Amino acid sequence: MPPVAFSRTAPLSFDKKLGLCFGWLCFSKKNGAEYVDAHGDHFPDDELLKAVDALMALPADQREINVEHAGAARGTIATAQHLGEDVAKALGIDTGGNYGVIGSFRPDAELLKSIEGGGSFCLSIEGSAADVEIIAKSATAAATAHKRTMRAVTLTKLAVV
Repeated sequence: MPPVAFSRTAPLSFDKKLGLCFGWLCFSKKNGAEYVDAHGDHFPDDELLKAVDALMALPADQREINVEHAGAARGTIATAQHLGEDVAKALGIDTGGNYGVIGSFRPDAELLKSIEGGGSFCLSIEGSAADVEIIAKSATAAATAHKRTMRAVTLTKLAVV
C-alpha cells in the first residue's frame, strides 16, 4: 500500500515571554480513551514515539511550520516530545488521561503578529503513514467512527490552522 497522507488538528497556546507557541501536536488518547480524530484515524503511542523521534533528529531548518498546510515556511518546530502513559508515569505528570505528542514552535514575525492578535488557532501535524490498518470501510460509518489505525508514521511538517 502506498503511504497515506494526513493532517490532524489540536489546540495552540502562546507564551509571549518565551516567544514560543505550545500545544498538543497529536493525540493518541483523550480522557483515557483511544482517540479517534474527525477523519476516523487513530495514532497508537508506539507509532507516535518513533515518528517524533525521527522528526526531532532532523536539522531545525527542516522542521518547518506553515499556515493552513500551504505556502512557505513560517517558523520552525523547536521541540516535540512523545507524552505517552509510560512517560507521564515516569515523570509524575497527571495528563488527565490525554496522551500523544506535545511540542513548541517559533513563528516568524508576521505569524507571531497574527497569533498575538488573538483568535482561535490550532496546531495540525502533516505527514504520511506507510502502513494503514483499515478498521471500517463503510462510507456510511459515523464521522467519528474508527476507520483507520495509522502505522509506520512519518511526520513532515506542522501547520497553524
